Amino acid sequence: MSVLNKMERIIIESNDVDSLQKTKNNLLEKIIYIEEMNMEDKIMKLEEEINKTKPKFKKNKDESEIQYND
Repeated sequence: MSVLNKMERIIIESNDVDSLQKTKNNLLEKIIYIEEMNMEDKIMKLEEEINKTKPKFKKNKDESEIQYND
């Protein structure tokens, strides 16, 4: 069962307004948390790529400077 189906079922089962509002808020908080975790993971991957690329860039820059200085 997908997350949306689960959410829909929970909302349908919450028949009073207070319960429905609490359920919606809870679901939204969980969705936001999951998205934040996904963003943190993406940021970490980008930082790893940047850290891998920096030495290559520096090496290429140094090689270019040596060639132009000769």
